[in-house]
Amino acid sequence: DARQKQRLEDYAAASTFIQNIQLLAWDYGIGSCWKTPEFLDAPAFREAIGAKPGERIISMLQLGYFDELPKGKERKKSDEIVTIFGQKEENENPENVIE
Repeated sequence: DARQKQRLEDYAAASTFIQNIQLLAWDYGIGSCWKTPEFLDAPAFREAIGAKPGERIISMLQLGYFDELPKGKERKKSDEIVTIFGQKEENENPENVIE
C-alpha cells in the first residue's frame, strides 16, 4: 500500500528530526528525553493540544538544563547491532555466503 509506505517514511523523517533536535540541544548544554506515553493518542490530550484528525503525535520531547553532566553509559559497538548486507563475517564459511 503506497499510503502505508508514505506513513512509514513520514514517521522515519519525523523521528530523525527529533533526534537532530536532541543532538543540537546537547551541543548547547541542554539535556533531552524522548517519551512516548500512552496518553498521546487519548482524545482529551489530542483535543487539548489541538491535534487535527489524521495527524499523528509520535513523541513528547522533554528538554532542560542539568545540574551535573550525566555519566555516559557503556554502549554496544556498532558491529554488534548493525548488519551490512553482503559483508562477510570473520568466522563465516565462504561457501555459505551469498554475494
